[in-house]
Amino acid sequence: MTEREAIESTYFDTFSSFRRKNGKDEATKQTKQTEVPILIDKPCAISKNNPSNISFGSNNGEINGKYTLFHAPELDVKAGDKIVVKTPQGQEFICYAGKPFAYSSHAETNCAEDERT
Repeated sequence: MTEREAIESTYFDTFSSFRRKNGKDEATKQTKQTEVPILIDKPCAISKNNPSNISFGSNNGEINGKYTLFHAPELDVKAGDKIVVKTPQGQEFICYAGKPFAYSSHAETNCAEDERT
């Protein structure tokens, strides 16, 4: 078993990534951004970097989490991509990617979650 196969044997989660792209609205001729799917249901592992921070303001609460996403190094993940991770336990994490760091066996991408309740 290679190092890559050993690491990928721990990928029980899946992720999809979305990137904002400019497009022209033909009716109004204005440029607007839309979210375009880049990767769908790719194997991965997500790891929590710190305890989630929860704070409450006047009307809303905020949940901030930091994670590391482990995935295949050849996948097209870029800083700023929206990442949606699903776990076998039914959890879903919506976060935004930092710049991936690739090794020959895997890539690590820091992700930040910023959710308002």
